[in-house]
Amino acid sequence: MKMEQITNHIYMMRDLEGSVASNAFLIIGNEKAILIDSMNGNELIKPIIKQVTDLPVNLIHTHGHCDHIGGDGEFGEAYIDPKDMEVAKIHWEEVQQERIKQGKEREEEIKWKPFLPGACIDLGGYILETYEVPGHTPGGLCFLNREERILITGDAVTEHIWMQLWESQPLEILIQSLQALDSIRDEFDTIYNGHAEGAVAVSVIDKLICGVREILDGNTKMDHTYTCFDELFKAHPLHSDNPDHLIVYAESEDKKYKMG
Repeated sequence: MKMEQITNHIYMMRDLEGSVASNAFLIIGNEKAILIDSMNGNELIKPIIKQVTDLPVNLIHTHGHCDHIGGDGEFGEAYIDPKDMEVAKIHWEEVQQERIKQGKEREEEIKWKPFLPGACIDLGGYILETYEVPGHTPGGLCFLNREERILITGDAVTEHIWMQLWESQPLEILIQSLQALDSIRDEFDTIYNGHAEGAVAVSVIDKLICGVREILDGNTKMDHTYTCFDELFKAHPLHSDNPDHLIVYAESEDKKYKMG
């Protein structure tokens, strides 16, 4: 795991072990701190946090996927949008089963507490606004600080977004969430998400909106097959020079990937 300071108040933590590198964000105010997501849980997080702050730290999630809640057991409790509670429970079971397979099982318990979107988080002189962004999952959350003009999005706004999962919402829901973020884009200059190595250009919102519209309109001539979990889906290229910038989706709701 590596950690770097990206603003006066925010540290980006990056879990490099495993098949998917994941990000978490430690945000420190004058009175308390929060950790946004706990990554894959391959390495203990609290000792790393202690290197930069002794303030009490609450854990809160962008969404409930396994590569974002994997370290939750170290904290004992975490906050999550109620709409993603079931997602988190199912994915937590996957985390535990995978650790058993690898011989890395450890005694952990986690209690998820509901966090209602729209609330402001006051860390003491540092305010985070929360926005619900359903799409990738039912209860995705984004976190905005107007002072440092940063939006933290988890997997809700990425240049490689998965929409083919059983918990993924219809594309019509995703585009509504993206349009809602677009309506406040004057408030942020930078996006950090759950997997990119650094900041992502705000223009990713435009690319995603355009891509979703093209899929919904049937403009899919450039789409190609995408293999995930040994099943076949479709991938719609975004308007980018990077071939890995995609919207991955199922051709119908009944063809989405279902765990187990």
